[in-house]
Amino acid sequence: MLSKAKRFFRHWFLIAPRDAISHVFGWPTLCAALALTYVSSRLGLRPIQSGILNNLAIAGMSLSLALAVSAFVALFKAYRMVTALTLTVTDKIRSPDFTCNEKVCGYSVAVVVHNRSTALLRDCVAHVLDMPSVGGSLAPHFVEKFDMPPRSTKNIYVAYWFSRDAPSSDDKKISLSGPRSAGFDTTCRVPDRTVLRIRVQAEDQDSQEVRCRVWIDAPARSLKACHLPEHEA
Repeated sequence: MLSKAKRFFRHWFLIAPRDAISHVFGWPTLCAALALTYVSSRLGLRPIQSGILNNLAIAGMSLSLALAVSAFVALFKAYRMVTALTLTVTDKIRSPDFTCNEKVCGYSVAVVVHNRSTALLRDCVAHVLDMPSVGGSLAPHFVEKFDMPPRSTKNIYVAYWFSRDAPSSDDKKISLSGPRSAGFDTTCRVPDRTVLRIRVQAEDQDSQEVRCRVWIDAPARSLKACHLPEHEA
C-alpha cells in the first residue's frame, strides 16, 4: 500500500507541473488577462502602464491558474497511472486465429485488458491461475506476454472450444490458450464447466485479477462465460 501511495504522489508531482506548463500559454493566459482587467476596473486600479510588467502579471496569474487546475486534474491522471489496468470478460469476441466452415466452428472466451493511463506498459503477462501442471500440482498457466500503448485495449483469448459436425463430435472439454510446458503436450484442458481466475501483471503496476465462470452451452453449441464477483464461488 505504501509503495502504491509513493507511486501515486510521484506521478502527481510529475503530471501537474508538466500539464500546467503545457497549458500556461493557452486558456490560462486568456482567463488571467480577463481577470486582471475585471479586477482592475472593479477596484478602480490604474492599468499597468509598462508592457513588460503587464505581461509579467498576466504570466504569473496564468501560471498560478494553470497550476491550480492541473494539480486537481493530475489527481485523476495519477490514480489512473497506478491503477492502469482494468479487466473485463466476454464471450462475444471470436479469436482471429479461428476459421469457421460448414463442419468446424471455434468459440473463444477473452479477457479485455484496458490501459487507462498515458504510459506505455511493457512486459505485461497474462496467466490463468491454479491450473493442473504436468506433474499434477496446481500452477499458473501462461497465456500471453505483450506491451500496451497508452489508452489502448487488448483482447487476451484465454479459453476456446470447437463444435464439429458428424461424424466428428464436439469437444468434450474446454481448452486454455497458451503453452502449458516445454514438452510435447502443450494443451491444457479443463472440465466443460469451470471457474477461471485470470491475472494480468504489468511492470510497475499492481497485478489485476478477474474471475469468471466458463461453460459449454450444449443446446446452443457454443462457449459461454460470465464475470464472477470475488465472494461468489
